[in-house]
Amino acid sequence: MILYFGNILSSTGNNPSFIELLVPKLQTFYPVVSASHQKNKVLRLLHMIGVLIRNQSKTKMVLIDTYSYQGFYFAWIIGTLSRVLNKPYIPIIRGGDFINRIAKSAGITSSFLRNAAHVVAPSQYMYEALRKKGVDVIFIPNFIEVSEYVFKARTKLLPRMLWVRSFHKIYNPELAIDVVAQLKSKYPSVHLTMIGPDKDGSLDRCRQLAKNKVLETNITFTGKLSKPEIRSLAFEHDIFMNTTTIDNHPVSVIEAMALGLVVITTDVGGIPFLVTHEQEGVLVPSHDAPAFVKAIESVLNNADRAHQFQTQARTKVEQYDWSIVKTHWINLLNPYFAG
Repeated sequence: MILYFGNILSSTGNNPSFIELLVPKLQTFYPVVSASHQKNKVLRLLHMIGVLIRNQSKTKMVLIDTYSYQGFYFAWIIGTLSRVLNKPYIPIIRGGDFINRIAKSAGITSSFLRNAAHVVAPSQYMYEALRKKGVDVIFIPNFIEVSEYVFKARTKLLPRMLWVRSFHKIYNPELAIDVVAQLKSKYPSVHLTMIGPDKDGSLDRCRQLAKNKVLETNITFTGKLSKPEIRSLAFEHDIFMNTTTIDNHPVSVIEAMALGLVVITTDVGGIPFLVTHEQEGVLVPSHDAPAFVKAIESVLNNADRAHQFQTQARTKVEQYDWSIVKTHWINLLNPYFAG
């Protein structure tokens, strides 16, 4: 049996985390039990500990989604308990700011990684950064089912933009609104659709900011949507904005590339490993609204260039299809189930 620990919180209004996507795929090859769906953090940790203790006799491997901030201590506790119970564990480094986590708490972080059976990085950026820290790490990228993403060739772009993340300060949603405000004078019909649940009050702040800038007709806030709903809505848009200040290997950007949206994104974290500047999209500095405006205008005014970005992006993300990525997971996990 595999025990997989992470945040399973889509039923409480959050976007599906990667554990919710990976578990059904792994279950076609192995028995998998996952935790936790508890919204309360204390109850979530207690549930995770209980699942590990109750299933210890049947467990062959423990997978742990590992984040940069408070969630790291959940992973550390589960990893430590796994070690006490003599169960191998694999941290999957999800946090885009994890390298700073190592710097802030080098002792427990290094011990957590050193005692792991393996360490998995879902981005080339995190893979290389961890290797520089002396961590023995394996690169297994995030995946999508490419066949579910119908590519739309956009021969003439309009200023209709899509933003898909949770509303949280690290994703800097206010920047997207500032960009729309600057574009409006030249493109009065500019429109931005912002998709995602609220995490820290940013959604209310964005609504108020849009109102203050008289952008109520230019910006639509949908709240959380399902992936089929997002894919359907994407056909009405041409440009994907990613304004984050910290990132690793975001599935939302991979999905946008698969759908043929022209990606304009900040150049933070693992983004440059996913989107090569002027090949699969345009990279701009974090917090730089004028740079976003300039990049958006550049693709609106050059259809051939935009089409090149679309086709190259689609070709690149096809390597993240589950049919390819699953081989990495099987090669990693099969030895623990041999015999």
